Amino acid sequence: MTGSQANLGGGVVEEQRPLGRVPAPVDDVALAGLAGDDAWRLVNRLGGAERRAIVLAYFGGHSYRDVAGLLGLPEGTVKSRIRTGLARLRSDLSINSGGGV
Repeated sequence: MTGSQANLGGGVVEEQRPLGRVPAPVDDVALAGLAGDDAWRLVNRLGGAERRAIVLAYFGGHSYRDVAGLLGLPEGTVKSRIRTGLARLRSDLSINSGGGV
């Protein structure tokens, strides 16, 4: 797998840059310190549900509502999965960098 693709458990999704529709810019902090393969390596360590939601929102440029529709889940569930996944990314990033974000 290259740095421009993510395995979503059932297939590969091409990386796309966010289109400015991603809510809550403060959540970008977890991904801000990551680049290329490092980002994908950490994202791929997340659980499948969290990974799918984050990939669609942050790498696919979809809003929470769009992600909810794509996954067939309530919007609140998608928000929770993204928030939980971002918290894990922050923790992993902090551990890997030896400091805080």
